[in-house]
Amino acid sequence: MIVRQHALQIAASVRRDMDGIRRVSVVRTDGRPFFDDPGDDPAGEGPDAVAAAVAGTVSYARRTGTALATGAIDAITVRGREATVVAQPLDDLHVLVVTCAPDVNLVLLGRVLARVTATVGASA
Repeated sequence: MIVRQHALQIAASVRRDMDGIRRVSVVRTDGRPFFDDPGDDPAGEGPDAVAAAVAGTVSYARRTGTALATGAIDAITVRGREATVVAQPLDDLHVLVVTCAPDVNLVLLGRVLARVTATVGASA
């Protein structure tokens, strides 16, 4: 089970290990916010809207993966002109959402997220 302390640790680790991180959130798969760290310059919707949008996107991606027999979701990436969003399941109930600058190295970010989520999974 993931608790608020895990989310705080995730946010701190991701911000420490990567430049260009704008927001770190953990949302529940039922569309409710769990943790939101918008940083010093919050942009975009509030935590409720973020959680609902991510939950819907993850649900759709899971259905798509099932229909196409691709297996479990590792991550969902949405690239925009002004930012990139990566959503990655933490467990059956929580999704990690990282918003970053559009030029962030996504391979490096993927490695950081894999390390952070493996640590959380081991302690959860």
